[in-house]
Amino acid sequence: MILEPQTWSCLPQSVATAMAIPFKTLIEKIGHDGSEFVYKDRTFRRGFHIQECIDVATELGIALVPIELHYALTPNGLETYVIGSKESQGRRFKDYLDATSHGFFEGMSLDKRCHSIGHAAAWVHGMVVDPRGVEYNFEDRAAHNFSINKFWRVLWI
Repeated sequence: MILEPQTWSCLPQSVATAMAIPFKTLIEKIGHDGSEFVYKDRTFRRGFHIQECIDVATELGIALVPIELHYALTPNGLETYVIGSKESQGRRFKDYLDATSHGFFEGMSLDKRCHSIGHAAAWVHGMVVDPRGVEYNFEDRAAHNFSINKFWRVLWI
Protein backbone atom coordinates (compact mmCIF):
# COMPACT_ATOMS: atom_id res chain seq x y z
CA MET A 1 0.00 0.00 0.00
CA ILE A 2 1.31 3.45 -0.97
CA LEU A 3 1.09 5.67 2.11
CA GLU A 4 2.46 8.86 0.55
CA PRO A 5 0.27 11.35 -1.36
CA GLN A 6 -0.09 10.72 -5.12
CA THR A 7 -1.69 12.61 -8.00
CA TRP A 8 -4.86 10.51 -7.63
CA SER A 9 -5.16 11.11 -3.89
CA CYS A 10 -6.18 14.79 -3.69
CA LEU A 11 -9.49 13.85 -2.01
CA PRO A 12 -8.04 11.91 0.94
CA GLN A 13 -5.16 14.40 1.19
CA SER A 14 -7.67 17.23 1.54
CA VAL A 15 -9.91 15.31 3.93
CA ALA A 16 -6.96 14.36 6.15
CA THR A 17 -5.74 17.96 6.22
CA ALA A 18 -9.23 19.23 7.04
CA MET A 19 -9.71 16.63 9.79
CA ALA A 20 -6.21 17.35 11.16
CA ILE A 21 -5.09 13.72 10.95
CA PRO A 22 -2.09 12.23 9.13
CA PHE A 23 -2.70 11.22 5.50
CA LYS A 24 -1.24 7.78 6.30
CA THR A 25 -3.85 7.25 9.03
CA LEU A 26 -6.74 8.02 6.69
CA ILE A 27 -5.39 5.71 3.95
CA GLU A 28 -4.86 2.87 6.44
CA LYS A 29 -8.42 3.27 7.74
CA ILE A 30 -9.86 3.37 4.19
CA GLY A 31 -7.97 0.15 3.48
CA HIS A 32 -6.53 0.86 0.03
CA ASP A 33 -4.32 3.47 -1.61
CA GLY A 34 -6.39 4.16 -4.73
CA SER A 35 -3.61 3.02 -7.08
CA GLU A 36 -5.26 -0.08 -8.52
CA PHE A 37 -6.33 0.05 -12.16
CA VAL A 38 -9.95 -1.10 -12.05
CA TYR A 39 -11.36 0.19 -15.33
CA LYS A 40 -11.25 -1.98 -18.45
CA ASP A 41 -9.04 0.43 -20.44
CA ARG A 42 -6.48 0.67 -17.59
CA THR A 43 -6.12 4.43 -17.93
CA PHE A 44 -7.86 5.31 -14.66
CA ARG A 45 -6.92 4.32 -11.17
CA ARG A 46 -9.48 3.35 -8.57
CA GLY A 47 -9.00 6.58 -6.67
CA PHE A 48 -11.37 7.35 -3.81
CA HIS A 49 -15.04 7.99 -3.22
CA ILE A 50 -16.23 10.56 -0.71
CA GLN A 51 -18.24 7.86 1.08
CA GLU A 52 -15.01 6.11 2.08
CA CYS A 53 -13.87 9.33 3.75
CA ILE A 54 -17.27 9.87 5.39
CA ASP A 55 -17.13 6.36 6.87
CA VAL A 56 -13.71 6.99 8.43
CA ALA A 57 -14.73 10.44 9.68
CA THR A 58 -17.83 9.00 11.35
CA GLU A 59 -15.71 6.34 13.03
CA LEU A 60 -13.48 9.15 14.39
CA GLY A 61 -16.42 11.20 15.70
CA ILE A 62 -16.32 13.75 12.88
CA ALA A 63 -19.25 14.84 10.71
CA LEU A 64 -18.64 15.88 7.12
CA VAL A 65 -21.47 18.22 6.12
CA PRO A 66 -21.92 19.05 2.40
CA ILE A 67 -22.61 22.65 1.39
CA GLU A 68 -23.30 23.16 -2.34
CA LEU A 69 -22.15 26.36 -4.00
CA HIS A 70 -25.08 26.55 -6.44
CA TYR A 71 -28.08 24.34 -5.84
CA ALA A 72 -31.33 23.76 -7.67
CA LEU A 73 -34.41 21.54 -7.71
CA THR A 74 -35.22 19.25 -10.61
CA PRO A 75 -38.58 17.55 -11.13
CA ASN A 76 -37.35 15.14 -13.80
CA GLY A 77 -33.55 15.27 -13.93
CA LEU A 78 -33.63 17.41 -17.07
CA GLU A 79 -35.13 20.73 -16.04
CA THR A 80 -33.85 22.73 -13.09
CA TYR A 81 -35.25 25.44 -10.88
CA VAL A 82 -32.54 27.52 -9.22
CA ILE A 83 -33.43 28.56 -5.68
CA GLY A 84 -32.69 32.24 -5.25
CA SER A 85 -30.01 33.92 -7.33
CA LYS A 86 -26.42 32.87 -7.95
CA GLU A 87 -25.39 35.97 -6.02
CA SER A 88 -27.45 35.05 -2.94
CA GLN A 89 -26.20 31.46 -3.13
CA GLY A 90 -22.62 32.74 -3.40
CA ARG A 91 -23.09 34.92 -0.30
CA ARG A 92 -24.59 31.98 1.62
CA PHE A 93 -21.64 29.79 0.59
CA LYS A 94 -19.11 32.45 1.63
CA ASP A 95 -20.90 32.81 4.99
CA TYR A 96 -20.33 29.10 5.63
CA LEU A 97 -16.64 29.50 4.79
CA ASP A 98 -16.30 32.50 7.09
CA ALA A 99 -17.88 30.49 9.94
CA THR A 100 -15.77 27.36 9.39
CA SER A 101 -12.16 26.74 10.38
CA HIS A 102 -11.79 23.29 8.76
CA GLY A 103 -13.31 21.74 5.67
CA PHE A 104 -12.55 20.80 2.10
CA PHE A 105 -13.73 21.55 -1.42
CA GLU A 106 -14.67 19.33 -4.32
CA GLY A 107 -14.62 20.60 -7.86
CA MET A 108 -12.87 20.40 -11.21
CA SER A 109 -9.43 21.29 -12.49
CA LEU A 110 -7.45 20.68 -15.68
CA ASP A 111 -4.71 18.12 -16.07
CA LYS A 112 -1.49 18.63 -18.04
CA ARG A 113 -3.34 17.88 -21.30
CA CYS A 114 -6.11 20.38 -20.42
CA HIS A 115 -8.67 17.65 -19.73
CA SER A 116 -11.18 18.22 -16.93
CA ILE A 117 -10.50 16.15 -13.84
CA GLY A 118 -12.00 16.02 -10.39
CA HIS A 119 -10.02 17.84 -7.75
CA ALA A 120 -10.19 18.52 -4.01
CA ALA A 121 -8.45 20.96 -1.68
CA ALA A 122 -8.63 21.62 2.05
CA TRP A 123 -9.93 24.75 3.80
CA VAL A 124 -7.96 25.56 6.95
CA HIS A 125 -8.31 28.81 8.89
CA GLY A 126 -9.47 30.85 5.91
CA MET A 127 -7.06 29.51 3.30
CA VAL A 128 -7.38 26.98 0.49
CA VAL A 129 -4.68 24.34 1.07
CA ASP A 130 -4.24 22.67 -2.30
CA PRO A 131 -2.56 19.23 -2.40
CA ARG A 132 -0.62 20.49 -5.43
CA GLY A 133 1.54 22.32 -2.89
CA VAL A 134 0.07 25.84 -2.80
CA GLU A 135 -2.08 27.84 -0.41
CA TYR A 136 -4.29 30.69 -1.59
CA ASN A 137 -7.35 32.79 -0.81
CA PHE A 138 -10.77 31.49 -1.84
CA GLU A 139 -11.16 34.42 -4.25
CA ASP A 140 -7.99 33.32 -6.10
CA ARG A 141 -9.24 29.81 -6.95
CA ALA A 142 -9.72 30.54 -10.69
CA ALA A 143 -6.11 31.68 -10.97
CA HIS A 144 -5.17 28.26 -9.55
CA ASN A 145 -7.39 26.45 -12.06
CA PHE A 146 -9.91 25.19 -9.50
CA SER A 147 -13.65 25.39 -10.13
CA ILE A 148 -15.45 24.58 -6.86
CA ASN A 149 -18.93 23.09 -6.64
CA LYS A 150 -19.13 21.80 -3.08
CA PHE A 151 -17.70 22.51 0.36
CA TRP A 152 -17.58 19.86 3.06
CA ARG A 153 -17.68 21.37 6.54
CA VAL A 154 -15.79 19.39 9.20
CA LEU A 155 -17.56 19.23 12.55
CA TRP A 156 -16.16 17.38 15.54
CA ILE A 157 -19.08 15.63 17.26
